[in-house]
Amino acid sequence: MKKLILIIFALTVIFTSCVFQSTNEKVDLKISFKNDFIELSWNKITSAEKYEIYKRNKNDENYKLLKIINSNETTKYADYDFDPHQTYIYQIIYYKNNFISDPVEKTIEIPNRLPSPVTIISPENNSTVKPKNLKIIWNKSIDKDNDELEYTIFIKDKNDVLLYSEKSTDTEYNIDLKHSKTYKLRIDVSDGYDTTKGEEITFYTTDPDILLDTPELNISNVSTDTIQLNWSEIKNATSYEIYRKEETEDDFSLLKTVEELSYIDTKLKRKTTYSYKIRAIQEENDDIIAVSNYSEVKPETTINNEPVFTSFSPSNNATDVELDIKLSWKAYDIDGDNIYYDLYISDDKQRLKIKMKA
Repeated sequence: MKKLILIIFALTVIFTSCVFQSTNEKVDLKISFKNDFIELSWNKITSAEKYEIYKRNKNDENYKLLKIINSNETTKYADYDFDPHQTYIYQIIYYKNNFISDPVEKTIEIPNRLPSPVTIISPENNSTVKPKNLKIIWNKSIDKDNDELEYTIFIKDKNDVLLYSEKSTDTEYNIDLKHSKTYKLRIDVSDGYDTTKGEEITFYTTDPDILLDTPELNISNVSTDTIQLNWSEIKNATSYEIYRKEETEDDFSLLKTVEELSYIDTKLKRKTTYSYKIRAIQEENDDIIAVSNYSEVKPETTINNEPVFTSFSPSNNATDVELDIKLSWKAYDIDGDNIYYDLYISDDKQRLKIKMKA
């Protein structure tokens, strides 16, 4: 009877020990997606002999043993065997002194991996190309999920106004553009789940063959802040492009396109030199079909109006002026500028010296 009691007591101790281990050492399983593999990591269980990792697709009923890991090896596991856009459920258990832990379960949904961005091969950035039957070429995007890819070609004008938006499953596209234009090009790629935006480039189209006569440019009516341009009429020209360069600038830029034979450039800086040139263009259906050579460059400098005296005391050539005299004057500036005065006094008008400033 005494032996039986001792055996029962011993079993009770063992059972109690197992229950204590089960409730105090639980696996903290973590799962993350690392683009090319699924990483499982967990805390180290004291005196655990081994870990078993199980896995199933959420559409499967049964788990499959994935890996048995000895406790002295690692507390991480990388699973490279997965399909894109799927959901997987993992379980982990550990063995310890004939004790088997309860399974700990974690679920992970495989995120979509974005296709690689497109690099435009032709036209090159900042290049000038012929606009008719232009072939746009780009590299094939890489998609690690092997999804079907679709490319979208965006073409904008220099003011970021969208002109074309075309789709293609190929890596080249032919399009007719217009002469003498600035275009911006971007190609995005979609795998049906997400879109990868491409880098935008700028390119230019060539002028058509020069067919029109060259206009003759003249400048008139120059003021403090305006310059008037006039030019000769050119046969078949539908409009004229005016180009301007300020004295501090290196290159000409397009100022205005007009249909008239004159233009007044306003809001200019005073006493500043501006250079102008023009060319005639012929347009048809919003496309330039002919141009002229540029006119001769014409520089012109805006003026500054001098202040005007309206009165001065004593008057010019006055005689019998008292020695103790008060000088006074009035003046105004046509341009509305502040006026500053330098006063010159001498008994020899050929050798005037600055006496004071007023």
